Amino acid sequence: MQVVGIDFGTTNIRVSTWNTDEPNIAPLPQAIGEGDSKVMPAVIALRRQPDGSVEVVVGEDADSLEDGANQLVLRNLKRCALASDPYVQQRITVWESWWDPNSRCVRAWGQEFAIKYLMSKMLEEALLRVGVESGFEWIAGCPVHSGMEYRAELAQIITELGGVGAGVFDRVVEEPILLLVAAFHLRKLQPGSSYLVYDLGGGSFDCTLAQIEEGQDEEGSHSMVVYGAHGDPALGGSDVDEALKNTLNYDGSMRDLRQVKEALSPSTSALDLTPSIVLTWPQVEQAIKQLLFTFKTTVTLRETYRDAKVVWNRTDPNAPVGEVVRRNPATGVVRFVSQLSWDDMIEDIDGIILCGGPTKSPLFKADLQDRFGKDKVVSVSDLIPQEIDDPELTAISAGACYALDEQYNPLFVNRLPVGIELEDMITGSKVEYKPYTHFGRTLGFRANDFVTPERLTKEANDSRNRRGGATELLSHNLQKAELMWNLKNTRLTTRLMPSG
Repeated sequence: MQVVGIDFGTTNIRVSTWNTDEPNIAPLPQAIGEGDSKVMPAVIALRRQPDGSVEVVVGEDADSLEDGANQLVLRNLKRCALASDPYVQQRITVWESWWDPNSRCVRAWGQEFAIKYLMSKMLEEALLRVGVESGFEWIAGCPVHSGMEYRAELAQIITELGGVGAGVFDRVVEEPILLLVAAFHLRKLQPGSSYLVYDLGGGSFDCTLAQIEEGQDEEGSHSMVVYGAHGDPALGGSDVDEALKNTLNYDGSMRDLRQVKEALSPSTSALDLTPSIVLTWPQVEQAIKQLLFTFKTTVTLRETYRDAKVVWNRTDPNAPVGEVVRRNPATGVVRFVSQLSWDDMIEDIDGIILCGGPTKSPLFKADLQDRFGKDKVVSVSDLIPQEIDDPELTAISAGACYALDEQYNPLFVNRLPVGIELEDMITGSKVEYKPYTHFGRTLGFRANDFVTPERLTKEANDSRNRRGGATELLSHNLQKAELMWNLKNTRLTTRLMPSG
């Protein structure tokens, strides 16, 4: 069986294929770009013809163009596609003049072009370059903060292009989780250890915290359990490009600017952008610093850790209502999650995996090593250098291929990996809830929140797309009388749920 893994990024598209009949051969990233490039630019251009019709251009041909009276080049369309999610709306309030977030359309020359149509044209071209036949199995990545509308739209596009398989939740999965799946199945992650993925791409920053649990079955198969995920939809490499453009007063091709920037490094510190403009490595690093990349991503890492702790640990029955606590197993010291320090985070996390084009800058790795120690921080290219070609760019699409095969993914948790059980400690009565959603952040939990049935009911009623995921939250039993609990005598516990 052929499986297609799709990484529809903000700036580039990657596609990998895997033959499940040859499980010992890793997924193959496809050359869908110029030459042997494994990426196709996620850029689309609209050209108005003399008769008023509009020609659609995608990929490298569109990336080489610039705006004009009869030509509109659309970059970062994925951000627009995510615009209906409330969390994205909080972070991005100013859009390009051609984008109408209410109708989810690009407006040009009195015409409307739906975001689904434009995304479909790009993905259609990428799949044509791969040469896959209709009827292929697939998994696609998405940002952590993606809402239901984006996930459903992407799933529908792929289905219309020949993909088979039902279920938005089973088929559209958070990108950093897919990277972990790749590393997990290549046996690069240690059982009993917890890992944080630091995924900084062209348009967004995502992170995920997962634990590799030692096998409990007869075969000793290990499992990966995801405890938390968070992200920033307005932080990516394209923002560095825009900052450099403004700093240099550059009005040329953004494609040329990006290619020169990506060719720079501490050892190649300066290259000609134009005959009169030289781009230097210090300028790139300065742009990253001015955008507060390391600060913003570090804050997001800590939020991911704290959110994960809501799920990771039980509440202390003696703790005040409204707090979730962590007990240090070595010292016995109890702290509220809202008070967890960097030392707690360093102690709990065994490894941080960096991926995404911008993390090739040594700034990010050096900053994390200063905080967590050199031994804990590794780039994905160091983690799986031989098995997958150019893993910095292709590990997510490769992981998507693995994610579909249960033999190589004995426990792929693609929803909140716990059932929530509330127990009355006096009467012993219990009630269990099974949220079909993503992680603590999606439910709107914060570091100092206590999860109550009332709180879950409010989330279900108030929000259908909150902080990164679809919220078909709870079954009808939330409306029953069993919601009445004495919170002072209530203990919250969690257990793993099966996928699905």
